[in-house]
Amino acid sequence: MKKIISLLLALSLLVCFAGCKEKEIQKEDENEKDLYNLSTYLQNGEIPEAEFKLGTSVQYIKDTYAEMEPDEAEPGHYHADIYEIEGNRSVCLQVGEIMYYYEKGTDTVSSIVCLVNGFGFEVSELTGKTDVIKAFPSYKYTEREAANSELYFIPSEMENCTVITYTEGNRRLDFFFQEDNLIGINLVDTEKWTLT
Repeated sequence: MKKIISLLLALSLLVCFAGCKEKEIQKEDENEKDLYNLSTYLQNGEIPEAEFKLGTSVQYIKDTYAEMEPDEAEPGHYHADIYEIEGNRSVCLQVGEIMYYYEKGTDTVSSIVCLVNGFGFEVSELTGKTDVIKAFPSYKYTEREAANSELYFIPSEMENCTVITYTEGNRRLDFFFQEDNLIGINLVDTEKWTLT
């Protein structure tokens, strides 16, 4: 009788350990999942937090806010949430903390910049390169020093800025870091944005 009880206890312990190991493997698999399906977002030219996407008509964005009267005191200011900022070769429509860029002579958005939040990341010292890389474990990326021409959304030149890049076709998603602090996120249509 003791042998049977011992055998049953041994079997129950074996089943318990096997169940625990299965849970550990399942938990590891959950940790390996991507935060977002980058491929779909890149193909669609979207950033989850952005209202508009790559290829959106500039006129459509302006019409969305057309009900608001332009502020005569601030030229280019349409509403508390939208500004039109003209550069030498490009124009930026800033809607809140999202910047939609298009090249002069074109009429569709070819670059989207997030200055506060993008793809679930807070643009601040709270987000480092490792956070971004771990969020998309199944996607290949490159890491390199950023050229100042890529940082067109920052008013002054920056040194020692690195960029982590994810690419899908003609769409490029850049995460810019200064001293391992996320300073901006940029989604670009490389066929239509030629200023970098």
